[in-house]
Amino acid sequence: MLVKKVAAMNKRLPLIPTDPEAAVEAQAIAELEALDRKLQRKKSQDRATVPDNAGRKQTGRPVAFIGIDPGATGCAALVHDAGHELMDWPGDPALVVPRLADWLARFDVRLAALEKVHAMPGQGTVSMFSFGQNVGTWHGILAALAIPYVSPRPQDWQRGLVDKKAGKDTKAASLATARRLFPDAALGRKKDHGRADALLLAWWARRQGIGSG
Repeated sequence: MLVKKVAAMNKRLPLIPTDPEAAVEAQAIAELEALDRKLQRKKSQDRATVPDNAGRKQTGRPVAFIGIDPGATGCAALVHDAGHELMDWPGDPALVVPRLADWLARFDVRLAALEKVHAMPGQGTVSMFSFGQNVGTWHGILAALAIPYVSPRPQDWQRGLVDKKAGKDTKAASLATARRLFPDAALGRKKDHGRADALLLAWWARRQGIGSG
């Protein structure tokens, strides 16, 4: 009887990979899945909801909006009436905070749009783990600096904004659209799609019913 109980318990226990590389991969995937579930609970799958503290007025500073592509080659963009500013992901969160704090000191940031994306099948374990860390880092920084933000899915912010005539390649289409809307932006390289997405996310945030005056 005792043997049967032990066998039944063993069936319910998760298998532990004996291969060290498999163990690392399993841990990374588990952490990414846990992060994804947390983000999905926080934001609606269908529509990004503008937070209550968005659109707050702070006199004396120009109104601005932030867009963030959280990828390893991503970027944060600040868009305001007089122009825009770009900050490529530096690889170190400690370098991000002072730059965002500087933006807050000079601008009335009404809303930020942090793209809601997921790890794609076929990505390597290290890249998946790094991607999950980047997303979590951006959420933490925005929350710590009390910047109101939403996390729209790519299909949500791209709808009606990204030029479909530019082709089926979403990265190329994003670049073409951003170059049209921001002709003076540094978007000359093919790999600048992270900058393009950040600028377009900031543009999208500006259109969410939050006035610029």
